[in-house]
Amino acid sequence: MRTLSRLAVLALVALALPATASAADPWSLPAPIRAQTTTPPLPGAPGLAANAHGMAIAVAATGASVFADGAFSDPARLAPAGVAMGPGDGRVLPYGQTRIIGAGIRAAGSSSQAVVAFGRIAPSGASLDSPRGLGPSTMHAARATMAVNAKGDAAIVYPVCRDAACTKVLVYLATRAAGTSTFRSTRLADGSGPLPQVTAAINARGDAMAVWTQASTLYARIRTAGGTVRPRQLVGPAIRGPHLAPSAVLSLHRGQLVGWLAQAVSEGDGSAGTARVAQARDGGTFTTIALGTVPALGAGAYVSEAGVRVGYGSQGRAVVAWTGYEGGHFLVRQAGIRGAANNPSQSLTGVATLSQAGTDTVLSDLVVDPSGPTYALMLAGVRGNDPATPGGAVSVRASGGEEVAPAAAGAAQPFGVAATLLSDGRVLAAWTTVGQGDLWAVRASPTR
Repeated sequence: MRTLSRLAVLALVALALPATASAADPWSLPAPIRAQTTTPPLPGAPGLAANAHGMAIAVAATGASVFADGAFSDPARLAPAGVAMGPGDGRVLPYGQTRIIGAGIRAAGSSSQAVVAFGRIAPSGASLDSPRGLGPSTMHAARATMAVNAKGDAAIVYPVCRDAACTKVLVYLATRAAGTSTFRSTRLADGSGPLPQVTAAINARGDAMAVWTQASTLYARIRTAGGTVRPRQLVGPAIRGPHLAPSAVLSLHRGQLVGWLAQAVSEGDGSAGTARVAQARDGGTFTTIALGTVPALGAGAYVSEAGVRVGYGSQGRAVVAWTGYEGGHFLVRQAGIRGAANNPSQSLTGVATLSQAGTDTVLSDLVVDPSGPTYALMLAGVRGNDPATPGGAVSVRASGGEEVAPAAAGAAQPFGVAATLLSDGRVLAAWTTVGQGDLWAVRASPTR
C-alpha cells in the first residue's frame, strides 16, 4: 500500500509522469453544462477561464455559463446577434471579483470588425455591455484573442484582411490599463497574407506581448505597462497558412515563452509539421528548440486540438507540452526547458511521454499551476484529427493516464477539450460532442 501511495503522488508530477501512471484522485462524472435538466446544454466547443474568487466561465459560439459552488448556471446568450466571442472568434475572461472582458468579431454585411465589451460575472450567470469597435470597420477582422491579468490589465490581438481574399493583412495589439475603459491600439504588421494566426499574453504588472504568423515566419512584440513598444522580434520559422494558433506566456520580468506547430491543412490534407518552442527576454533574441515532426499522412491525419501549449510552473520553470509522432502513432509529450530566457544555450529537460503506448493521442490543453502540478488534457483514440480506426471510440484523458470522459464513438465522440485552474487548485475541463452539447468534469479534490 505504501508503494501504491507513492505512485499516486508521482502521477501529479507532470515532468516525471510515466505513460502508464494511474489517477491520484478521480474526476467527477461528465455532466452537461447547464443547471436544469430541461434546459438545453451549452452548444458548441467551449472556452474556459477562471478568476481568483471561485468562479469560472464557459463560453461557446452562442452563449455562456458560469461555474460556481460546484455547478454551472443555465447557458444564456452573452453577446448580441452578429457578435461571436466563442473559441476561434474571441475570448471572454474574468478578472477581479466580479468583472469580465469579452473580445470578439462583429459581422456587418460585407465586413467584420473586432469588438470589446465589459461586463460582470455572478454564480447565476454573466452579462456584457454593448460591444465597442476596435480597428477598421470596413475590412475583414478575424480571430480576436485576449489575455487579462487579475487586476484587469488586458491585451487583445487581432488580424485584419484588407480584402476578401486576404492577400494583404494588418495585425493589431490593443491594450487597456486596469481601471480604465479605453483600449490603445498599436499596428504590428502591414504586409502580405494569408490570414495570420495570433495570440496574446500579459503579465501581472500589465506588460503585454503579441505573437503572430506572417508568410512563413512567427513574430512577437512587447508593449510594456508604461507604453513602450519594443522592436519586432523574429520568433522562428512557421508555414504559410498554419491551422493552429501559437501558445504564449509572459513572465513578471518579461521572460517570453512561445510554442507553435508549423503545419498547414488544405481540403483535409495536412502538410508535414514541426513543433517548436522558443524563449527570449524583454524583446531580445529568441532561442528556438525543435520538439518533433509530424509527417504528411493523408486526409484527416493532421494535428488537431492544441498542437503545442506552454506555461510557467513552480519557481518560474518553463514548461511545454506538444503533439508528436513516433513509431506510427500520434503521442503527447511534455518537458521543461533548461536555461534562462536570455541564455542562448537552452535544451529540453525531463522529457516525458504522457499518452499510452500504441494509442494515437493528441494534446488538447495544458494547465500549469505556478504553485502545484502541471496537468495535460488529451484525446486518446484520435489519429491527428479523425478517430484512429473507422468508427473507433475516443476518450478524454489527463496526463496521469486517468480517464476524464469514457470512450465514445460516432456523434458522441468528444472534441474541443479546454481546461482551466480553479482558485482552490482543482482543474475544470470541458468539451463538446456532436449533437449533444458541452460536457464538463472537475477533479474531485484539490491538486495542491
